[in-house]
Amino acid sequence: MIDLLIGSLMMGWTTLAEYLAEHVVTCLIP
Repeated sequence: MIDLLIGSLMMGWTTLAEYLAEHVVTCLIP
């Protein structure tokens, strides 16, 4: 159960990181 929690947490951070990366690139490159 803890493994599932860690897995979902890691997946959430990965999704957040990808979203932020795309947002930053969109802002930097007109």
